[in-house]
Amino acid sequence: MSDEELQKQFESNNPPTGSDRDTIAYREIFRVVAKEPSVTLRSNFAESIVRKILAKKKRESRRDMIWLSFGVVFLLIGLIVTAVVAGLKFELGFLREISGLLIFGVAVILLFNWIERRAFSKPSSNT
Repeated sequence: MSDEELQKQFESNNPPTGSDRDTIAYREIFRVVAKEPSVTLRSNFAESIVRKILAKKKRESRRDMIWLSFGVVFLLIGLIVTAVVAGLKFELGFLREISGLLIFGVAVILLFNWIERRAFSKPSSNT
């Protein structure tokens, strides 16, 4: 008998009788496969998986922030070096005339930000 025929007979719950090696091997395989594995999971298994995923995301986020910080620092260093080498002189020009308006605008933005934090703060959870 071919392997496919033996497998089909075992799958149809009509196992062949015989003592050749293939039949004995298929009989043993289907006997072992038919048994339910005895696996038990801890009661907090899902929670531990979620905890590991969150910890990994936190590590990745921290690593991304470090790389972003390095990028910003090197960008600023490059900007300063380029300005010094090129002999760039920084002048406020028209900004001197509207500096009062800029200060007022910054103050209004900070006030709105403070009001928003006070009015829409998240309630603290006790979990």
